[in-house]
Amino acid sequence: MRAAAALRDADAKGAYDAFLEDAASCHPEQLLQQLALPWATRAHGSHLSVSSDDVLRRVFNAAFSRIKPYLLADLVRRDPGCCISGDGTFKIAGRVTSSATVLHFILGADHCVVAFAAVKGDGFTPVIPLYMQLRRRLEAMGKLFDVQAVYSDRCCEQRNDPSTAPQAVIFPGCRRVWGDGWHAINTLIEATTRSNHPDLQAFAAAVGKAIRVPHQEDVEALKRLFIDQARQQGQMLHPDVAELRALNRGYAESVRTVGPPGSVIAANLRRVFAKFDKNDGERPDSKAPPERLYRPSGRDKSQRSTEEVFENTIRCADKGCLTDPLPFPRMHTLLRVMPKTKRPIYRSVGQTVKNEALHSKVNKLVDGISKVGADSMNSRLLLRVFAHNRQRDVEWGRCSAHEPCPWITARALCPGAEPPPEPQERMGWDYYRDLCNQQLKDLQDMYDELKHANSKGIESMHMVVRSMVLRKMQAKPV
Repeated sequence: MRAAAALRDADAKGAYDAFLEDAASCHPEQLLQQLALPWATRAHGSHLSVSSDDVLRRVFNAAFSRIKPYLLADLVRRDPGCCISGDGTFKIAGRVTSSATVLHFILGADHCVVAFAAVKGDGFTPVIPLYMQLRRRLEAMGKLFDVQAVYSDRCCEQRNDPSTAPQAVIFPGCRRVWGDGWHAINTLIEATTRSNHPDLQAFAAAVGKAIRVPHQEDVEALKRLFIDQARQQGQMLHPDVAELRALNRGYAESVRTVGPPGSVIAANLRRVFAKFDKNDGERPDSKAPPERLYRPSGRDKSQRSTEEVFENTIRCADKGCLTDPLPFPRMHTLLRVMPKTKRPIYRSVGQTVKNEALHSKVNKLVDGISKVGADSMNSRLLLRVFAHNRQRDVEWGRCSAHEPCPWITARALCPGAEPPPEPQERMGWDYYRDLCNQQLKDLQDMYDELKHANSKGIESMHMVVRSMVLRKMQAKPV
């Protein structure tokens, strides 16, 4: 049986090599249509048998080693634009055989991934070299000062002065760090007694409108659009019904939201807290005793009461963490206008909702999997990130949906093809393994230099880099 299995695997490998030789002479479009792994046929028989898992893994690793430089090159050529959004996910990191606990993604204003890394811990310190890598990339592109805002899922981490955050040190065009409205709203919702409380839905809606206010001009434009559509169909639509429809979540991409000044958000949150603090959740059709919506202080210090969470959020609002960092016209970009309904579709350049949408995609890689190796997961993550960025490029009209991938155009899978050199930046679990590498240590030292210079009031970070180069030249023996 072992001899038969070995023969079958050898036949599969020979068939795959023959497939690559045939594909070498194909046009890229034809290659895309024919790109499939051939089946292995048993000798002296008509039965088809699938290649073993080991052979399939070797074939995948061999093919991926050829296209990996193209995947990394597509990633490191991107710049985030005016806004950076950083957020981590725990689910996918917990399924990988590694001591890393968080997978951190950095997205740009165009919703494309510009960098990602596996780290140990949810703080900002483990990803400082990752952001320094991005800083060095932007310096080489001449776009370092284009970054004017950095969003974090951890907000200001309760700093008294958000301008002392590491993000403001790394990116000189960013004067402070900003918190995300989605995480602030979700934190307040999770601080209630239970998820099926009868008042929770109304509470969540009130908190959402207190932190992110819908742009009234977009609501009015959508109302007029719905009323005109009903009139063309010979129907009458009441303005109040049209407004409720415009504020529906199904049309959220057509209604931009505003992060008002901190004093306005703080006043809105105080009104919401007072309104639902008196609501005991009693229902007329229930004989059970009423249950409070707000959670009291527990014995466990890690479980804060609803009042404490409100106080922390209000403090962040007073510091401006939840206020839009840029003028309103720059906070959103028009993606397209629906051809039939003439309804506009906007994309927010800030916030971390786009990170959460990406997390839902990458977390599907571990559905039904208890554990997976770090190298295997890193390969699949690079492919998934490339697919995500390619979809965004198609959305923004940068390329066609039928355009071949760069490794197909370069015929990287053909025998004898020489792949380009891999970029120096580390991503995913390669970053986590090389965290003790001298290159990443140098990035950490450079950040310490920037932090020291920032504390002394040096505004130009290029002076710091220049001084470091001069010191190294002076220390070098003649």
